[in-house]
Amino acid sequence: MQTYVVQSGDSLYSIATGFGVTVDDILQGNELDGSHIYVGQRLTIPQPSIFPPPPLPLPPFPPGSNLEQRVNRLEREQFRMSQEINQLQQRVNRLDVRVRRLEGHGGIIFGAEG
Repeated sequence: MQTYVVQSGDSLYSIATGFGVTVDDILQGNELDGSHIYVGQRLTIPQPSIFPPPPLPLPPFPPGSNLEQRVNRLEREQFRMSQEINQLQQRVNRLDVRVRRLEGHGGIIFGAEG
């Protein structure tokens, strides 16, 4: 086991991740009831397991945050552009059909001098 002195900006998660252990391991090894730690506190760090646990997923961004608004705006913009692309593709297909018809009628070329 190792001892670690809590530094400013530390969290149990950052300490646990740095040592390859879980937050629960630190809580149990130090008989802590909650996640409150303070600068200068000495924590006993248990030995990491042979297979460290996978990292925890990042917490979701809070509702109403600027990031959420930006993501929503980008999703709306992507949907709108997707619809526009589909409309343009339909127009291209219709023009393609018209060109094939014109080519089938003797290859009339508009604007050509004869």
